[in-house]
Amino acid sequence: MRQSLAFAFVTALLVSGTVTTPCDAQGTQFGVYLGSSLSRFQENSTIIADEDLVSNKRRVALQIGLWMQRPLSSMLSVQPELHYVRKGAKFSFDDTSEDFSADITFGLNYIEVPVLLRLNLGSDGSAVRPFLLAGPAFGYNVNCTTKVEATGFDGSSDCDEEGDIDLRTFDVGATIGGGFAFSAAGRSFTLGARLTQGLRTIASDAEAPKNQNISVLLGIGF
Repeated sequence: MRQSLAFAFVTALLVSGTVTTPCDAQGTQFGVYLGSSLSRFQENSTIIADEDLVSNKRRVALQIGLWMQRPLSSMLSVQPELHYVRKGAKFSFDDTSEDFSADITFGLNYIEVPVLLRLNLGSDGSAVRPFLLAGPAFGYNVNCTTKVEATGFDGSSDCDEEGDIDLRTFDVGATIGGGFAFSAAGRSFTLGARLTQGLRTIASDAEAPKNQNISVLLGIGF
């Protein structure tokens, strides 16, 4: 599966690299992303039985990545990317009748390859230029952990140790987002946000949840 993701990323690079457009003078740009992922499950996890006592919160974690932008026209570009993104969810359990509370973090970490179209808005040469993004994102699960912080207990484990969770290795999502591009100190920057909605359940169980995460990213061009 790692080979499949690498193939998808390299194919996107090759395809975009063979497209010749009037905007070639602008050149292909490369850069890095640094930001945060705010993830949750689309619906409450079936892992926890009593949904009345559980709140499904967002897991806030690091996201880093690489991007390439190849102009197709003055407004449209293709933008394949390669990310390490930490997804999952955080559940808070509070049972006042038993005087017991717990926070359970379910961490899913992915190598993700979004293949996006970027629509550049505004005028060429503007100091700040807005843009929109949309496209599929393909993810490979590199590991999964559960962490429990409860009254009188604190511990973590690998999901493989649970035994009853048949996690999927491969995830597919749809990404939409936008932001602003600008220049500073001789470099190009972007600041944007995006939503990636999982299209597959995280486990083979039909009632399992789907990933959903909001990414806030600062992009720095080389």
